[in-house]
Amino acid sequence: MSGEGTYTFTNGNIVKGIFEENLFKNGKYYVINSFGKYTFTVENSEAKSIEIVLADGTTYSGPVSDGKLSGKAQIKYSNGDTYSGDIYNGTKSGQGTYTWSSGASYDGAWKEDKMSGSGNYYYPSSGTGYKLVGNFKNNKPDVQCEYYKSLYTSYITD
Repeated sequence: MSGEGTYTFTNGNIVKGIFEENLFKNGKYYVINSFGKYTFTVENSEAKSIEIVLADGTTYSGPVSDGKLSGKAQIKYSNGDTYSGDIYNGTKSGQGTYTWSSGASYDGAWKEDKMSGSGNYYYPSSGTGYKLVGNFKNNKPDVQCEYYKSLYTSYITD
C-alpha cells in the first residue's frame, strides 16, 4: 500500500496518513484502551510527539524520543495539579514548574520526578509566607534556604 489513507486494526487502533511500500511514514496513530486515549504524531516512521488523555482525566502532551516521553511537556493531573517543563525518560527531570491545585508552586530543577537542585517554592496566597528559595533534594529543602515572608522581609533557614 502506498499513498494517503487510513488503516484500522482489529483491536480498534487507527493509523491515518501517508504510507510508502506498506509502511506508515507520516501522520497520526490513535490508540484507545481502558487506560486512555493516545495520539502519536509520526514522522518518517518514528513517533515524534504524543497526546495522552488517561481514563482518570490526566493529560500529557509532549515529544517522544527513542520511544520514551522526553523533552518539553505539559501535564494536567486529574486533581488539578499541573506541570510544565522537561521530561526525560518519562520522569520530570531538568527545569520545570509544578503548580498544586492549592495554589502553591515550585519552579526549578527536577530529577526523577522529585524537586532536586536550585528552585523557588511559592506558598499559596492564603499561606503565611511568600516563597522559599534555595536547594531542594527529594522534594524537601536541602540545607539552608532563604524564606521570604514578604517582598521586603527574608530569613535564612537552618
